[in-house]
Order: sequence, then C-alpha cells, then structure tokens
Amino acid sequence: MTVQETTWNADAARYELHVDGALAGWIDTRSGDGVLAMTHTEVHESFQGQGLSKPLIRAALEDAVSKEFAVAPLCPAVARYVDRHEVPGLRIAGQ
Repeated sequence: MTVQETTWNADAARYELHVDGALAGWIDTRSGDGVLAMTHTEVHESFQGQGLSKPLIRAALEDAVSKEFAVAPLCPAVARYVDRHEVPGLRIAGQ
C-alpha cells in the first residue's frame, strides 16, 4: 500500500508531499501579515502523472485554514484548484 504524507518544512518554507518516504512534490510559499502566498507547485518528474498535485494542494490549503492564514494562490495550479474545489474555511487574500 502506498503511503502519502504532506508536511510543512519550515526551513524551506514549503509544503512537501512524501510517497513511501520519498519526496514527491512541494509547494513553495511566502508569508507575512497573516497571508500565505503559495507561489509554485512542483511534482518530481518520477512522480508525475499520478495525480499527486491535488492531494498536496488540498493538504496545504487545509493546513493554511487551520492556521488561520488567508491564502494568495499565486501558483496557477493552486489557483485552478481553488476555483474548482470547495475548501471549508478558506479565505482568499484581498477578497
């Protein structure tokens, strides 16, 4: 069984998705004034085509909500996800 885990890496200021312990993808961020800007989403080449960006983005947004951040979805993948999916409690910066 495949194990997926998304964690916050404070040193790198990014959310990381690990699959069976291997780094599969990440979302780079910047934060300030209660806003978490999600600037870039990357899935490692060897993990592409497996639908991993959606669970990574969902987990990152849910964590941002739990920490009471407003989110600036600057990354196009995150912006598309926000447009297409309901994320309870999500606040978009500037809205």
